Amino acid sequence: MTIFALFLAAPATVAARTVAVTVDDLPFVGPSPRDKRTVVANMRKLVTQVRQVGAPVVGFVVGRRRGDYDALAMWRDAQLPFGNHTFSHRRYSKTPIDRFILDATKNEDIVRRRLGVELRGGWFRYPYLDHGHTAEKLAAMTAYLKKGRYRHAPVSLATRDYSFNAFYARTTDPAVRQRIAAWYVEHVIECTKHVESLSRTLYGREIPLVLLVHANPLNADHLRKVIDVLKSRGYTTVSLEVALADKAYTDFGLSPPYLPLIRDRNFLNQVAASRGMKVADPAGSDHFRETWRPKLERLAADRR
Repeated sequence: MTIFALFLAAPATVAARTVAVTVDDLPFVGPSPRDKRTVVANMRKLVTQVRQVGAPVVGFVVGRRRGDYDALAMWRDAQLPFGNHTFSHRRYSKTPIDRFILDATKNEDIVRRRLGVELRGGWFRYPYLDHGHTAEKLAAMTAYLKKGRYRHAPVSLATRDYSFNAFYARTTDPAVRQRIAAWYVEHVIECTKHVESLSRTLYGREIPLVLLVHANPLNADHLRKVIDVLKSRGYTTVSLEVALADKAYTDFGLSPPYLPLIRDRNFLNQVAASRGMKVADPAGSDHFRETWRPKLERLAADRR
């Protein structure tokens, strides 16, 4: 039976929907000018968007980002929590264990020194959601996370926001930007519908979702639209701690649901893979390349 046939059999009843919002790659990521003034301006807008979410939003910081600590201080001064996303944002599967752990520790040290913020005892998220792909690497990081009293922050609602941002950040045309933003929100909806259906198939209910967005110009301008469309689907925003207290997540603790998993790292897709299911995810690269990239490329070409 295909996963799509399973969806047809999923129960129609839906309990209260909740979502925790998280932001990766603070202070700034994506194809756009990276001068200090631009980074600070984007952070100012992003903080404004985030403060309208209605629940605490964890920002996963990458300490090497061009020393933009004035921008990071804005996140701190807004009393928004930080999570550890390592200093250099390397893929763990392509990085030796000792170097990766040293990089995570370096992030702790520099954030503590430059911002007065302690990352240990908080949240950790693997760059690229890459757990290392081997039992040896996972065991090493699990020991590190336990020693630092970290909690792992998986993602159950991922999108291709960074791919939309690649087009958004390269134009200043307001009409083009509005169209890209509208398509981005449509994409969020299709990704949300996917995980809702998959959650009902796997658990007989919809588990709390953890949304990942990136600290980029697209979200700095339009994150509120994403939150509004989720609320229109009945979602209430909650903290990451509340969302991840659900048994679906706590059953796995510091481990991913499935190992090794080279490409597909969304939590619910991992659970599906662990049960032998094949999932066609609208957040995947194939769907973006076939569905959204042609539209975005035509839009860019028409405006030249």
